[in-house]
Amino acid sequence: MNKEELIFVKRAESIGSGFHKMINGWNQHYGLKPSIEGDFDYYKITFPGIITHKTREKTREKLIDLIKSNPKITTGELAKELGITVKGVEWNINKLKKEGGIKRIGPDKGGHWEVVRK
Repeated sequence: MNKEELIFVKRAESIGSGFHKMINGWNQHYGLKPSIEGDFDYYKITFPGIITHKTREKTREKLIDLIKSNPKITTGELAKELGITVKGVEWNINKLKKEGGIKRIGPDKGGHWEVVRK
């Protein structure tokens, strides 16, 4: 083994040595294990996100405020203002509708939102 090969082997031995620290740290802090996928030449580690009740409530409050200020606001505009996906807006709207917080008046195109309570 020549000098260059020896240096390469030493570097390769230390590649990935921090994975277990990240995975164990995430699990200890959040109580959730990251998922690990891999093949011969790659690893994919997905760290599950944490959405707290407080974050959800703030998002809903902002959503209601936006609807109050513009009852004809679209889900796309809400998503942009809130910094979440359209799917996330739809999920929050569905929750608020089920809870009786908002309702839709008229059709999807041409209708508007009404805040029932806040």
